[in-house]
Amino acid sequence: MLTTIRSRAVLCAIALTFLSSLDPDRASASVILGFGSDTGLISGNLPATPGTYVQALFENSADDGSIAANTVRLTLTVPTSEPGLFVDEIGFNFKTNVAPVFTPLGGVHTSSGPAFNSGGIAVNGTGNEKFNANFPLPNPKAARLEAPKSSVYNLTGLQFGSDLSQLLTANSKGYLAATHIAGFARGSAGVAGQVVTHTVPEPGTLTMAASVLVPLGVLRVIRSRRRSRVGG
Repeated sequence: MLTTIRSRAVLCAIALTFLSSLDPDRASASVILGFGSDTGLISGNLPATPGTYVQALFENSADDGSIAANTVRLTLTVPTSEPGLFVDEIGFNFKTNVAPVFTPLGGVHTSSGPAFNSGGIAVNGTGNEKFNANFPLPNPKAARLEAPKSSVYNLTGLQFGSDLSQLLTANSKGYLAATHIAGFARGSAGVAGQVVTHTVPEPGTLTMAASVLVPLGVLRVIRSRRRSRVGG
């Protein structure tokens, strides 16, 4: 009995030592903004389908090694099943007074721009809410940003912190971003954006934890079976 207790204590001590040594800040830096039925209607009518209509994913080199240092990758997607819905325009309020460089990488390109103005640019269909960065997207049906298409850009010249926590700041009304969506049965809507995810544990960290804890569990099972055989 005493041997069993000691064995379990040793196993727990090893596991706790490993887990306590993991860096709690070792996580991806991605920031995800959602624009949906629960993030704030600014104007117009929401689609009949609830959920997220537009998603903006910001990543840096901590998330993807192919992203250059001092660069943020923005990926816009439309994760909704609402028929006909497309993104007409979207604006973000970056924490800077200096114009960043926007480089399109793939997917749907803006109809003009993107544009930057430190004094703010009104986003169509949002009651003239202003943000310093504006992405006007094409309206012709064949060129629209709609599901399952995406629109991807590299942004350079921004101060964003290692975890992207300094990337965005609220405008005068308290909004980080807003979009105008259209094409669905109820018409169109101006929708505010909210951060829905900031950091996600790195898969590597979870794998490392599993690589230690799983063998410890197996070792415990083997020892238990050996004791059972001896006892039998």
